[in-house]
Amino acid sequence: METDQTMKPYLTCMCAALLFAAPVQALAAQAAPAATIAVKKNQTIIDADGRVLGKVYEVNDAGGFVTFTAQMKVYRVPISTLSAEGARLKTSLTRKAIGL
Repeated sequence: METDQTMKPYLTCMCAALLFAAPVQALAAQAAPAATIAVKKNQTIIDADGRVLGKVYEVNDAGGFVTFTAQMKVYRVPISTLSAEGARLKTSLTRKAIGL
C-alpha cells in the first residue's frame, strides 16, 4: 500500500501536465503564421471588396502592421491580414472594419 500512496502525487502531476499540454499545442498551431509576404513602401493596399485604400506609408515589422494615409488621416492594417494580389496588397478587412 505504501507504493500507492507515494505514486499519487506523481500521477496527479502527470495528469495535470497532460491537461495543460494539449491547449498549449493547439495555441501553438494557431499562432503559426501563414506564408509571409514582402510588404514594401508605396505598394497599393486594397480592401476585402477590391477597392483601393491607399499606398503603404510605413511598414512596422516589430509592431506587425502597415500604415497608410487616406482622407488626411493615418490608418493601420495588421500585416497578418495582408495577402499579395499581383503588385498590390489585399487585406481581409473591409473599409468599415478599418475605420474609413
